[in-house]
Amino acid sequence: MAGLSAIAAAVASTMSLSGVRELVVMSDNLEMTDSEGESYIRPEPNRGLVARIGKPAVASTTMRILKTYARAFVTDLDAALPVYERLVGKPADLRFGFERAELAAVGDFLLIAGAPEDVDKYRDTVGPVVVDELEGLLALAAELGAVVTAGPLTSDTGTFYYLRHADGVNVEYVRWSPDIRASILG
Repeated sequence: MAGLSAIAAAVASTMSLSGVRELVVMSDNLEMTDSEGESYIRPEPNRGLVARIGKPAVASTTMRILKTYARAFVTDLDAALPVYERLVGKPADLRFGFERAELAAVGDFLLIAGAPEDVDKYRDTVGPVVVDELEGLLALAAELGAVVTAGPLTSDTGTFYYLRHADGVNVEYVRWSPDIRASILG
């Protein structure tokens, strides 16, 4: 068993240095856990041996995601809106201008229209992801290695931030104003 401990320590050390959080090894039924239960090697059904380092991925906040939109970039909002309203089966929840773009929220789609020079900077961003509170989001995001790239900013819908997650994904998070939240979520 001492040899297995050395192997586990070497694997965990390598994973930590490279930023890898989980490693699956198809092998025998070895099981090891550190004294705080934060790192382990254990068998998992249909996966083989799984090695994981660090704290478990459990949210340490009460922040909740209320809604997530898929961005759809369109050339003409007036032409696109009826198509999405028919797909969703209801009229747009929101329609507003932001900077030099026109936006409309229909179901889980956020339609964005504008000249390429006005909207291209938003193409590599996911969301918006609507949350019930920003303080918990920012604390959790920082704990998970995200950085704020813009914000706090305000618009007709509420307060928002742009964050770059540790994996490089850019996400827009927004806390809606009470009026917007009530009109869309009830």
